[in-house]
Amino acid sequence: MGILDGPKNIIAEQAVKSYLNKYGEVKKLDINLSKRTFNAELLLKGEVQPFTLSVSSMEIIEDRDDIFIKVTRMTASREWVNMILKDFVIGKKFSVPEQYKSYVKMIM
Repeated sequence: MGILDGPKNIIAEQAVKSYLNKYGEVKKLDINLSKRTFNAELLLKGEVQPFTLSVSSMEIIEDRDDIFIKVTRMTASREWVNMILKDFVIGKKFSVPEQYKSYVKMIM
């Protein structure tokens, strides 16, 4: 772990929380940028029990002026969420929204 990993993790946590807050409350968040992993406990709007998301492998891809995130391994504590992740998230590239690109560039 490098000397800059601590501040980079804080920046990444703020960006992830800001993005996920529209879906509900981020109860816990642990990010390890050097390993490209994160674990989150979320309480989604309308739900009474939180669930966990774990990303154990992801890539950050820079292509000209665009930045993409590609999750290659991710699981959730709810089976129906795992099915959605397999169908729509795992292995797919997602363009980072403009308002988050500066965060991602700081942590790369």
